[in-house]
Amino acid sequence: MKSGIFLAAAVLLLAGCSEQKEQFQQEFNSKFRSEFISQCVASIPKQARLSTEKAQQYCTCSADKVLETLSATDIAKLMGGRGEKDSELQQKVVDAAATCMNTLK
Repeated sequence: MKSGIFLAAAVLLLAGCSEQKEQFQQEFNSKFRSEFISQCVASIPKQARLSTEKAQQYCTCSADKVLETLSATDIAKLMGGRGEKDSELQQKVVDAAATCMNTLK
């Protein structure tokens, strides 16, 4: 439910003036980035034996690459929480994160 409200607010704000759009985009990116990193670090299996620092580096890189690759609309779809799975968008996330594998060395 929160995601639906967030998405509705996003659409309304994106329709506003450019200064508001920029501010909203920055806030949206910051919130997404923070949540993505947190969930990414938490999802790394203990068996991977990654240091906290390496996990943080990988997840931060992945979040940044996803933000570079996907539009706000695509990210909102992924965060929608309706149980809808868009395999094309999910593959874009996987591909973006794969470019960060070098941070694990």
